Amino acid sequence: MEEALVTIWLLSHVACSILTAVVAKSKDRSAFLWFLVGLIFSILGLLAAGFMERAVVEERDKRERLERDERRRKANEEATRSRREQGDEEDVSPLPPYYH
Repeated sequence: MEEALVTIWLLSHVACSILTAVVAKSKDRSAFLWFLVGLIFSILGLLAAGFMERAVVEERDKRERLERDERRRKANEEATRSRREQGDEEDVSPLPPYYH
């Protein structure tokens, strides 16, 4: 009887940990770490993974900011290069005036 209860307890923890990892992965979180959380905390880990927000929003915003900054840098370099080619040597610094 005790062996059956231990087996059921162990299987329920493993099932919760797998579900926790699946939910965490669907929210772009670390499946392995959340698998461990589910293994340790069982249903509480599953509930925590279910209620957490997606990580994509933060990463997407960061990626968009980096891409925008890169486009600005390239445009600034191109403008500086064209001014040099035209012989306009005044203020060819790629940095805006407030950085000086």
